[in-house]
Amino acid sequence: MSVYRKQIIIQDPARLVLSDLPFSPGERVEIQIESESLPKTEAAHEWKALFEQIDKSPDVRRISEEEIAAEIAAYRAGK
Repeated sequence: MSVYRKQIIIQDPARLVLSDLPFSPGERVEIQIESESLPKTEAAHEWKALFEQIDKSPDVRRISEEEIAAEIAAYRAGK
């Protein structure tokens, strides 16, 4: 499935008009509407809280930029 994105500004919340779309008559499409101004979902807040909790855990091993670079180099070298 290919994705076509189009940004518009809502003029009338009771009606949405999309024009100049690159689809053929009779072609099935899926419409997904996202707002750029809606607050983060509860799930996003829960994930952020979880990551913050994990980050504060004393059991989390801190790794340096050098260790990350060495891991990437080893991966690219096929090790």
